[in-house]
Amino acid sequence: MKANYAEKGSKIDLEWKDGLFVPVQGPLGLDKLAAEKKAEDVFMALLKRFNAQGRNATDSNGTSYAPALFAEQPESQGVTKCQFKAAMNRLFAAGKIRIVDNGRPGKPSRTLVPTGEQG
Repeated sequence: MKANYAEKGSKIDLEWKDGLFVPVQGPLGLDKLAAEKKAEDVFMALLKRFNAQGRNATDSNGTSYAPALFAEQPESQGVTKCQFKAAMNRLFAAGKIRIVDNGRPGKPSRTLVPTGEQG
């Protein structure tokens, strides 16, 4: 059907429920952009703190997985692991973070750093 009052070019997530398509509840439009920006800002602040403390945070699942580590921090401001993962992917795509190899040849180690900083 025609949606006269919808945002132009926006997407609406739908799910099948009780025989009908219903919109998935969640932030939309400017609220979604604000939540994404908050997640990116908190991710970068925590990443800088971890790097200053010499703690590894990586993009690989494991004990040093950045989204999981950051979601556990008191400074996470309620941002979830899933939101941190999406923020990390956006930051990679924007070229704001990168991976640095800082291990030995026999024992590789990787860490995330903001672009322009050394590991």
